[in-house]
Amino acid sequence: MKFPAIALLAALTCTSPVLADNHVFHDAVTGIDLPADISTPDDDSANSRNGLHPVIFLMHGCGGLDQGSRMHLGKLAQKYNDHGFITVTPDSFAPRHLSEVCGTNAVSWEERAVDLLVILNQLSSVKDLNADTDRVYAYGLSHGAAAVLSAARGQADDPDEFPKGPVAVFAYYPPCAFYLGANGLAPNIPTFIFSGTADTLTPSKDCEKAASDNASHPDVHVAIYDGAYHGFDMPFPRFKGPLNTIMGYDAAATNASHKVIEDYFKSQGIEMSF
Repeated sequence: MKFPAIALLAALTCTSPVLADNHVFHDAVTGIDLPADISTPDDDSANSRNGLHPVIFLMHGCGGLDQGSRMHLGKLAQKYNDHGFITVTPDSFAPRHLSEVCGTNAVSWEERAVDLLVILNQLSSVKDLNADTDRVYAYGLSHGAAAVLSAARGQADDPDEFPKGPVAVFAYYPPCAFYLGANGLAPNIPTFIFSGTADTLTPSKDCEKAASDNASHPDVHVAIYDGAYHGFDMPFPRFKGPLNTIMGYDAAATNASHKVIEDYFKSQGIEMSF
């Protein structure tokens, strides 16, 4: 999605750039080279285990890695880097000669899920990265949220092809209508879904239904925030996004969702604070 100039100007006043190295990973099945920005923690001791650091994937939305998305994900990456995480931000669209897929789904979230799993299973080949591939998490926005849900499902379905997968996923305002049914979400993988009642693009009622359908999976957690719009965690003034969707920041919803993530990491012995 394209962010209005005033929104970008507001974000620029409070965002510091993250220095990231670009790496390319090869999908031998499709022949696609997958670029990803990787940034590493400054503090080598924070949340490290035997010298290895937890990893979190940051998956962009349907608008790709445009300026607004880079600023938002860059700010998130800095927070995670500050707490000892390695961050991986793939660009799913550039290698397919696209800049965005809003309204077309020209790149499906299933394809993007495979991108994530291909990169994850090649992380150990990156020299001096010191990635703990047993502690990999995935955080996605909208189209990217669907990708992380699909990645968790795909790795659970095909562990032979993808021995490593995310151990927990955080999905912000995903299209939950595509994850209904008793097997819609991955079993045995902590799955956190965040949605707002004012979201007209990916309605929260679908996420409530997905949670109900998957009630037998104790690790599915859905948080619905009253009055929150699509993109409620993005620090931009309210504006019209894809398909005339009203988008805009909601501090209360953002802080509440961050608290859920912080509490989960704390339960895993990982200190994290937004």
